[in-house]
Amino acid sequence: MILAFRGLRPPVEKCRDHRDTCSEPALIAKATTPLPEALAQDCVRLSAEVGQHFLSIVTSCWAAAWADAARSLRDENLRQRTQIDRLEKDLFVSVELTAQMEQQRSEIECSLDTQIRGKSSLAERCTSLQSALRNAESDLRSAQRVTENLERNQRQDREDIRDFQTRIEALVGEIAVLKARPSEPTTQKPRRRKAS
Repeated sequence: MILAFRGLRPPVEKCRDHRDTCSEPALIAKATTPLPEALAQDCVRLSAEVGQHFLSIVTSCWAAAWADAARSLRDENLRQRTQIDRLEKDLFVSVELTAQMEQQRSEIECSLDTQIRGKSSLAERCTSLQSALRNAESDLRSAQRVTENLERNQRQDREDIRDFQTRIEALVGEIAVLKARPSEPTTQKPRRRKAS
């Protein structure tokens, strides 16, 4: 609004120009025919009243224009202040959100570090458990071999026991047969039993 009225001259200068053109010598000089004195005085008075009225109108318009420009400036200033306040609030909210996101990121990093350390510990325990499992499997295979050897030895022992029982039974039978025979002369040598 100020730029729109920047090319205007103040109303005082305009009215001064108007008074110069409407003054009594100028009117008399412009008149082609002499006027009566009463009519000339009326013309001068009317010209002065018209000039004063025009000056008041121009002054009012100029004041209204300046008031409108000032009101527009106030409205623009208020709008800009409102926009600045809103931007400041948005900036404050953004700063708080940024701080919260930084804190959350720090917490997430700490949690990830803890999980990574936990996974490393679990991997180490898993490795040790795998090694222990391999050792246990080796021990189990050794125990199975020992058990198989024991079972084989037991089977061999049972076979030997059965053989001994068979031989004992045979010897007992022979002894019974010998006891059942009649006694022979002492001159006859006893029969030797072949060793089995």
